[in-house]
Amino acid sequence: MTTPVTDGDNVYVGMTADGTAQVFAIPCTADGSNDLTTWTTPLDTPVTADLTLGNSALFVPNGTLMLALYLDEPNAGDTLWSQKLSGSVNSQPVLLGSTLYAGCDDGTLYALDAATGTVRWQVDTQAPICTGLANEDGVLYFATAGDDAFGPAFWAVDAWATAWPTSTAPRMPAGPTRCTRSTCPASSTSSRSTAS
Repeated sequence: MTTPVTDGDNVYVGMTADGTAQVFAIPCTADGSNDLTTWTTPLDTPVTADLTLGNSALFVPNGTLMLALYLDEPNAGDTLWSQKLSGSVNSQPVLLGSTLYAGCDDGTLYALDAATGTVRWQVDTQAPICTGLANEDGVLYFATAGDDAFGPAFWAVDAWATAWPTSTAPRMPAGPTRCTRSTCPASSTSSRSTAS
């Protein structure tokens, strides 16, 4: 079961049990009826991370799919959009303005248009993203598990830049560096350049 999120009217939770995956909207106030859900959306594959709540959509990590579900009637619970990603999303996506950011276990960080699901840009870190995304003033911080040449790495990606082509990595804050966990940020001698 995912960590619940709420908009004040409903509590939203994703659950996979007995091979069945669903997203539930549960009313915040009890009205004395036996109906405990506002709506339920069945899914074809398990929910793989916590849900992210937007103003009019609920974002659901669903394996290698990122889904957006309508929150408002008359379409509440219906799919607004679905975007196939290159890897599984195993940590809660981050919504900043009109962009949804999702890290995948194949090492790709995606910036998706929150209204349409269109890929705005992506960054290939070349190693599995193994933590959630932490946002601080539009900079996304996360770690990767490492690759054959380098061990685990800590990343900082400027999420506010929106003009990157899909195949080009964004500039990292304070220079284009990827630092190993043991030396970042004090030493630049063991850091590896990943963008320019």
